[in-house]
Amino acid sequence: MLTKDILILRLVIIMARICTFIFFIVLNSPLFGYSQVYNSVVISEIMADPTPVVGLPDAEYIELHNRTSNVISLKGWKLTSGNRSILLPDSTIPPGNFRIICHRNNTDLLSVYGKVIGLSSFSLTNDGMALALYNKQNQLVYSISYQKKWWDSDKRDGGYSLEMTDLNNPCGEAGNWSVSPG
Repeated sequence: MLTKDILILRLVIIMARICTFIFFIVLNSPLFGYSQVYNSVVISEIMADPTPVVGLPDAEYIELHNRTSNVISLKGWKLTSGNRSILLPDSTIPPGNFRIICHRNNTDLLSVYGKVIGLSSFSLTNDGMALALYNKQNQLVYSISYQKKWWDSDKRDGGYSLEMTDLNNPCGEAGNWSVSPG
């Protein structure tokens, strides 16, 4: 009798492991977008006030970084800036890569810095604002509320972007952002 109970217990454990494995594989497929969870994609750079020009183009932009080991599809994602929201076009970010988001009129200016996604409507405030990314299930993926005081006092008049200094610490707020060298 004990042998039968042990066999049943082993069978249950094996079945549970198989179910867990299948569940993990299915959820990690691009079809289900499992990798599109909180902080899987972060805003890694913010150029809110490009004027006066100091080395970078006269164009507002943000940079997205895919922190996962999976290709991320941005299809159905939305970006909110302040109280405005815009759907991102059907595009992807390979693992560990970046995408620049800007107004579509500025894509040529920024394409020398990497792959660019141009939007029909895009603007940032110089004094700071809340930015957020939502996946196609309308789940928050990343948010940041930048402020003008994050720029060094001698660089607050424009021309410099803010860059996330440690991409593995996306919750670092102001302490994890520094002014770009320009």
